[in-house]
Amino acid sequence: MTRLDDMILATKIRGEKAVDRFFHEENGDTNFISMLILIAVAVFLASAFKTVGKNILELVGQKVTTFINSTAN
Repeated sequence: MTRLDDMILATKIRGEKAVDRFFHEENGDTNFISMLILIAVAVFLASAFKTVGKNILELVGQKVTTFINSTAN
């Protein structure tokens, strides 16, 4: 019976280790998904700022042109 008890004990220990690893070790998938989300947010913000920046530059250019024309007269 001792051999059978040893096998049962070894199986129990392996099971406990597997459960412990499952709950405490992190996989790379979470970091990969986080990186994809961050890249998507960065691309969205870049495109939004590019559009807003272009509008702001056009507005500032118009104001400067108007100011220069009004001071020249």
